[in-house]
Amino acid sequence: VETETTLTVNPVATSAETKMTNLSTRAFAGTGSQTLTVGFVIEGTGTKRVLVRAVGPTLGQAPFNLPGTQADPRLKLNRNGAGEVAANDNWGTNTTATAAEIAAVTQTVGGFALPSGSKDAAILVDLAPGVYTAQVETTAGNEGLVIVEAYDVDPTAGNSRLVNLSTRGQVGSGLNIIVAGLVVAGPAPRTYLIRAVGDTLQDFGIPDYLDDAVITLYRQSNGQSAIQRYVDDWDDPAIHQPMLEAAMQQVGAFPLTDRQESALKITLAPGAYTVEVSSFGEQTGVSLVEIYEFPE
Repeated sequence: VETETTLTVNPVATSAETKMTNLSTRAFAGTGSQTLTVGFVIEGTGTKRVLVRAVGPTLGQAPFNLPGTQADPRLKLNRNGAGEVAANDNWGTNTTATAAEIAAVTQTVGGFALPSGSKDAAILVDLAPGVYTAQVETTAGNEGLVIVEAYDVDPTAGNSRLVNLSTRGQVGSGLNIIVAGLVVAGPAPRTYLIRAVGDTLQDFGIPDYLDDAVITLYRQSNGQSAIQRYVDDWDDPAIHQPMLEAAMQQVGAFPLTDRQESALKITLAPGAYTVEVSSFGEQTGVSLVEIYEFPE
């Protein structure tokens, strides 16, 4: 007996009011091509107050107790085409804001507190629309695990927003993979393009690239992680490639020249997410993880 079945797929309603409010990346910070570089884009017409932090030694203390953290990260913030905007070594001694101001803002945005006198770094600054990169400066022998964070201090203020995140860093094994985080806030879901690039980096002169980068996307809720998507090899299934190529062009991402990269276009409900970047064969190397917000 043959039975006809009709499948109806209703599109998810998205909202232009939904935005990324917090961006973070935990990765190994080294020297040379292994320098941890985090990029973000501010889009709009007015300035945006942003808190940027590079946390190393505090990750090695309770309640985190992570091994192999960087003892003394130095944070430098650049604007593309305009050079250095600000820099900081120890967050308690700061030219962009007082320690009390940084502590108060950290509490407001929901970040964990930094101990007084710690050698973590922080910058609190008003930024005009543009493309920015935060680099963790490291000296030989001082390499280690760091988390770099960018917080929108007041997501409801003004006409500017954080729209993209990119991180280039060394992918190792265990805790030394790249973990990018984002918070989606607003009244409805929003669509994003997420990529993990390894082999294509050789086209940009990076010889120690990660071979066969893999994405694992998690949603965080009530202290629990739930896998949303696992992606390896962006050409599988082949039927998705034209859609992904069109998506990359739409958001201005460079084309992928190797089939072993990972990419997905996904609509995310408001909430907290993490993107883990590793290698299919547990190899090590430099990778680039990118999160692009689609225009509504």
